[in-house]
Amino acid sequence: MVTHFPVARFWECEISISNFIICENYDILNSLEKLEELSDKLIKICKLTKLSELKHKFEPQGITLITLLSESHLSMHTWPENKSICIDIFSCSDYLLVIKKIKEILSQYFVINKSSIKMIERTISKL
Repeated sequence: MVTHFPVARFWECEISISNFIICENYDILNSLEKLEELSDKLIKICKLTKLSELKHKFEPQGITLITLLSESHLSMHTWPENKSICIDIFSCSDYLLVIKKIKEILSQYFVINKSSIKMIERTISKL
């Protein structure tokens, strides 16, 4: 008999920044300071607990920011040359059911041309 235990909810946010808004948003995609600020806001709104952070700024552009959480992790990867960012929030917390607020925070930073927010429930099977 296989028993399934729900252990995590995984949120994936993919945002494409509109081509004609490059001047207003391009710098954010290459700003470690702004992405750290955005990460902190998402963590706060989802009621998560930040433990530590790992970040890397690529040359000539692009950033990876990974935040270790008590509940799991948050990652951001930017491709300024493609005007895009991928944000993953992986958590075992039930507080992630705030999609509307997540979208509001993202719209404070980006003019969003196309976005996709998916919730994927993952389970661990007991063998």
